[in-house]
This record gives sequence, C-alpha cells and structure tokens, in this order.
Amino acid sequence: MSHPSRSVWLPLLLCWLFAATLCAQGAWSPHFDQPGFGIAGRVFALGTFRNELIAGTYREPWRDGARLQHVARFDGVRWQPLGSGVNGAVRAAVEFQGSLYIGGEFGQAGGAPALRVARWDGAQWHPVGQGLAGTVWALCEHQGALYAAGEFVVSGSQPVRGLARWTGSQWLEVGGGVHRTLWTHAVPRALHSDGNLLYVGGELDRAGTTPVGRVAAWDGSQWHTLGGGVSGAWVDAIALHNGRLYCGGVFDQAGGVPADNLAAFDGAQWHAVGSGVQASTYVPRVSALCVWNQQLWVAGYFTAVGATPAAGVARFDGTQLHSVGGVGLAESNPPEVFAMVAWNDRLYCGGEFQIAGQIGQPVGLRAVYHLASYDGADWQPVGDGQGFGDEVHLLARYQGQVVAGGRFLLAGDRWTSTLARFDGTRWQPFGTFDGLVHDAVEHNGELWVVGEFGTVDGAHADGVARYTGTGWDTLGGTVAPNHPVYCVAVYQGAIHIGSVGAPRRWTGSGWQTFAPSINGALLAMHEYQGQLWIGGSTVGTPRLHRWNGTTAVAADPGFNGSVEALGTFGADLIVGGRFTQAGTLAARSLARWNGSTWSTLGTGTATTLPPGNVGIAAITTLGGQLVVGGSFNRGTGAPADYLMRWTGSTWVPFAPAEASGAVFALLADDARGELHVGGWITAIGGRDAGYYGLWQNVPFWTTTGQALGSPRRAPKLTGDGSLLPGSELRWRLSSALESTLCVFVTGLSRIDVPVFGGTVVPNLDVLTALPTDAIGTATLALPWIGLPPGFEVWTQVGVIDPAGPQGWTLSDTVWLRVP
Repeated sequence: MSHPSRSVWLPLLLCWLFAATLCAQGAWSPHFDQPGFGIAGRVFALGTFRNELIAGTYREPWRDGARLQHVARFDGVRWQPLGSGVNGAVRAAVEFQGSLYIGGEFGQAGGAPALRVARWDGAQWHPVGQGLAGTVWALCEHQGALYAAGEFVVSGSQPVRGLARWTGSQWLEVGGGVHRTLWTHAVPRALHSDGNLLYVGGELDRAGTTPVGRVAAWDGSQWHTLGGGVSGAWVDAIALHNGRLYCGGVFDQAGGVPADNLAAFDGAQWHAVGSGVQASTYVPRVSALCVWNQQLWVAGYFTAVGATPAAGVARFDGTQLHSVGGVGLAESNPPEVFAMVAWNDRLYCGGEFQIAGQIGQPVGLRAVYHLASYDGADWQPVGDGQGFGDEVHLLARYQGQVVAGGRFLLAGDRWTSTLARFDGTRWQPFGTFDGLVHDAVEHNGELWVVGEFGTVDGAHADGVARYTGTGWDTLGGTVAPNHPVYCVAVYQGAIHIGSVGAPRRWTGSGWQTFAPSINGALLAMHEYQGQLWIGGSTVGTPRLHRWNGTTAVAADPGFNGSVEALGTFGADLIVGGRFTQAGTLAARSLARWNGSTWSTLGTGTATTLPPGNVGIAAITTLGGQLVVGGSFNRGTGAPADYLMRWTGSTWVPFAPAEASGAVFALLADDARGELHVGGWITAIGGRDAGYYGLWQNVPFWTTTGQALGSPRRAPKLTGDGSLLPGSELRWRLSSALESTLCVFVTGLSRIDVPVFGGTVVPNLDVLTALPTDAIGTATLALPWIGLPPGFEVWTQVGVIDPAGPQGWTLSDTVWLRVP
C-alpha cells in the first residue's frame, strides 16, 4: 500500500479555509451494527458470483446501511443488496451461465412472483419458469444444465418429485424423482456433480424405483445405489476429493461400516473418515463439506473428532480429522455451520453462531455473527460492524477515547468481558470483568469503574476498580462485599460511590462511609451548585439527598418511585427515574429543581403506558438541548420512543427512527457534534444496531454522486475512520475490475467535470495510483493528524477497465467534513 507524502498534503492544510462548505443533515452512523453478516438470522447458503461472495440468510438484516432481503453480495469491503432481494429464507446459491440462481423458501424475488427459485442477472431478478412448489435445498450445475433438489413434488402441473432439471423454459423430473417410503415425499438436501454422475443425498430411500440408502447417483438414464448407502437419518453434504465421494450428515454406518456422521465411498466400498464427528449434548451432524487448499474441510455441529475437542469445523488430511478452532455461542440452538465455500484464498463458513476462534480460549476469539472466514491460521469476521453482543449500560470517556460497559462479551469483532474502549478504529478489550459494569468516571488520569463484578483480571474486587494507565487496581476488594455498586462521581477532589447502604468515598488509602442515615440502593450521583446529589430506590425513605462535604440532608419533595438519573440543564437540576409524583406535583418520570422550587418539563414522557413501565435512565445535553433516554415509549414506532429531547416547550423525538428498546446510557460531545447511545437497542435510525448507536450532527463520511460502471458491476468507494487524533482515515474501493490500476483523486473542493460519460467530482489536488487486488479492492490509508473545523476532503477513484466507457470506470464520491 502506498501513501502520498506529507509534503503533498501541506498545500491542503494551508488552504482549508477556502474549502467549499456543504452542510449535511445529521444522521445515525451505519457502522455500529453487529459484525459479520447474519445479525439475528442463520446463514444457510454461501456461493460466489462474478468473483464476489454471496450469502443467503433466514432473516432480513441491515448491513452497511442497507437492508439485505435474505440475500446479498460481499465485495471484500462492504455488503451490498441484490436489488430488493427475496421474501423468504435462501438455502442454495450457484452461478450458472452468467447468472446467479438461488433457491429456498421464498415466493417473490424483486417484488415479483418467483416460486422457491429465482435468477439474478446482475441488475434484476427473474422467475425461473413456474418455479418449484416446495423448499429448494440445493442447486447444482451438471453437464450444462441446472438441477434443483428439495421438498417439492410439482412445478406448475409438471411432476418433479424432489429433483428437477431446468431446460431453459421449464422444470422436468429426473429419473422418476426421489422418494421416501414412510413419508409423502423425500427431502433431498445435497447435490454434487463429477461431470459424469449427479449425486443426490438427503432423506430418501428410493431413486426412481431403485432402493438407495440416503444417497444415489444418476448417470443420465438410470439410478445407481452406492454400496448400500448410509444407515441413519439423512445425508446433508456431498463432496469429491482425491477420487473419493464424501458424504456427511446424521448416520452411524455406511455400507455396514461404522462411521460417525462422515464417510467416504471409493467406488466399491465405504470407509470411515478418521474417527468421524461426535457431540455429547445434542445430536452431532455434518452439514457442509468443502475442498480447499487441497484438503477436505468438514463442518456442522460437533464438539469432538474422536478424542480431540473440536468446535463445528475440522480438517481431514487423508488419514485423520484435525480441529482448527471453530465456532460457538449461538442464540438459541447449538452453534452449527450450515454452509461453506472457498473464496479469496479463504474458507468461509456460514451458520448459526456468534464467535469464531479457539473456542474455550477467550484470547483471540472474534465476534463474527453467523459468517466467518479462515485463512488456515486465524478466524476473521466478514464485515466491519462495531456494535456489541448484549446490553450497554455505561458510556464514558477516558483519555479521549469512548469507553463502553455493560453485559456484553463481544464488542465489535473482539471478545471482551463487559468493558471496552474505542481506539478510533475499533473496540478493544479493556480488562476482564466477571460481571455487569454500571458506571465510570475519569479522575486524575485514572478511570474508576463500578458495577456487579467480583474480579478484574482475576484479582478479587467488590464492584470497584481503577485503571491507572498501565493496569487495573482492585483496591483490595473491600468496599461493598456481596453488593453491587451502581454509581460513581468525583466530588471535592475525591471518588464517591453509591451501593446498597451508606455511600462511601475514597480517602486515598481506604473507603470511608458518610451520611449513614442514607439507606437502600443508591443509583445516581451528580454535582450541582457545589453539592453532591444522590438518588436511590428504597421504598419508605427519602429517594434524593444532597451532601455538602460535611452534612447530608434529604432533598426529596416526595417522589413516589425511584430516582435513577441526575443531570444539569442550564441552571436547573434534572431528576429522572420511575415516579409519577414529586410531592403534590404531578411529574411523570422527570422533574427539575431551580435551587428553590420543583417543577416539570411539559408532561414528562407523556406516556400512555402504566407508570410502572416508565423510567428515565440517562440525562445529558447536546447543542444546548436536554436529551433523555429510558424505558418510555408511546407504542411501537410512535414518536419519542426511548430517546427524546426538550425544545424548551415540548418533548420531541431526538431524531427520526428512534431506538428500538430501552436506553441505559448517553454520552454527548458538543465539540464533535456526537451523541453516543447505549442500551437494549437492536435497531436505531431505521437500521439494525448492536445495542449502541452514534448520532453525528455532521456525518463523518457522506456519499454523493453516481458511479460509472461496466456491464459487470460499478466500483464502490467508502470512507472510514474517526476524527480522534492518532487514528487512521481509510478510503476503500471495492467491486472494481480485478488486478488493474486505479487512481484515487482527492481534493478540497468539488468541480463536477463530465468525463468518460460520468462526472469527476473532486478537484484534482492529490492523485494516488494503486493496484486493485484479486477481488477488485484497494485501500488508501492516512494517519489522522487533527484538522480544523470545517475542513473538507472529497475523494473519488478512477479504474482502468477495458469493459468500461472509454476504457475506464469511476466510483461514487465520498467526502469528509470536520465538525
């Protein structure tokens, strides 16, 4: 990778004041969904089309700002939709005669009828004849024709029992179809061609009139049994390697030979493959087979290969099966790999899982969410989502970096343990905590963290730890044994914490209780007008106190529920929680104190839900407006769900397309025009989210202009990287012609000059030539040195492509403006 010299950028820095100003509307960042492809849905199918990865899934996730309707392409950088996709799960994908064919459980493709099978020509979807009246499990090219296998018995009025051949105009049955004696129809799950024979596997015991054992071969005129086949439930996967036919599934014998879910046929007899695969809790199974790097790769659900622990993926060297790490941590079912494909010098595995690596060894585990790649040594996610795997309860800053804490074990693509910090590019683990983290504060160059943890990096702790800059100090672990610590604040130069019982402060050598009359769970602390205000939840005692360093007095006007959040807005103290009354004042979850009297802000959350379901958990200000988050809503999709702002006279949604669930933490940054939001959030801004959202008043990166593509595809340019000093800015080109020359054009202003049938948007201030790689991607990276507000950079890429207009193609344009 090459970079322009620093001297080339000097003129840009000197003339930034003359850059054109183009204000962008605020937006939620698209980069904080969960990493990988599947999000909340299993990946059932993997394939390739025009040298890009294709994945089919059970759900309709958002990735990289676009909704992927059950099927999408990965260009090496970002996920892209295929038109408007299909309306049901995709279980098979194959490239055939210049088009992508998919099969599954859908009835529409691109909004038009397409029964269980559809064709994508690179621009739009087409039905494939009358389709197939049942789930399609497998697709395969054989002797120049397309074959489909699945739970169908007809195509229109044409019988096609379990197996069909596409003639180019209609689906025809193959050899009388496949059958299962005890059921109405067979369920073939796997197809494979060796050029002469077409192999079919699944839940079947007859092919035409020929008895078979879960697997059969078609020679174009008749069916053949394969040495008696296998004895068990079904065959799920078929592959050819070194002259042998390998079958995986759920069975215990093959041709009378013991074989645990995996067997090989040499043309005359069956053989066990190593020790097979096993599991102790659920039924083990092999669901996918793939030949990669001249070896056979085996995947499915299993926890051992013979005496060796394994995690759903194994390598066969011709003699033995070897563990290579694997996958784990599924949402509801056991973790399983359903599909594999070799692409871009890697092995890709899709299924139902959330992590990949050496399972059982947290160091090096990667968050992958249903799709992972393996290069022979390391597992990686497929995508750049930077969300979390579970609730976010804490957002703070430490040495300029955002710190997040909660219940999660996954942050971005890293295995963490409830606390992580963002280095400007991705989340990094930040200590190993064995429980929930609630609150944090930076003080004297240290980060103090409190929560429900008992150990930090293996050292005993009672819910309090501090990071000194080099490591974690648990302070002897004697602050509040067996009790969670809910809040922490700096007051009069000392650390104060709230737990169950009296609050405590750190003297420099130990903990000291103060205000012993305060009892119950202490949930929030905040300094206001020179005093420390403390809110809590115990029934029957004051729920709000104030401490002046010497004396604590009750400041509760009569809240009839807990106080859970405190903040300052203008000259007022803002109190949030789960209450409907502040003495005689009707105050629904919010009240304010101006130093002498209590009042409300409009009608509080204006909720129509019962009071017990309403709560304010976080309070902050952004751009001079009060912002609150909590568990309030006015019905799914209604305004002011979980996050709202005060205009001075009324409450309104913070932004269009609110959070999908409760907000527990807010972190505002007026200098950057940012609001960080954490909680039980699976969607925000109308897109999937990984329990976290980032609002940007001026988005860091904005895409504009139109790409000029070839008939094959159009180059795509994305910008990435944060504005934190020391981080890296990256421009990433994808979907371009492979192994060619491209030129990154960067300017301080836009000129919009027509050329090659397209438009060059940036001024030609800096030109950087780079080669594209074997899948048509290229990356230009530069260290971020911190530039003044208002600075703008516009970037576009031209690609040498003989198939493009005048021998070139152009990407779209991305621009960056420093808030």
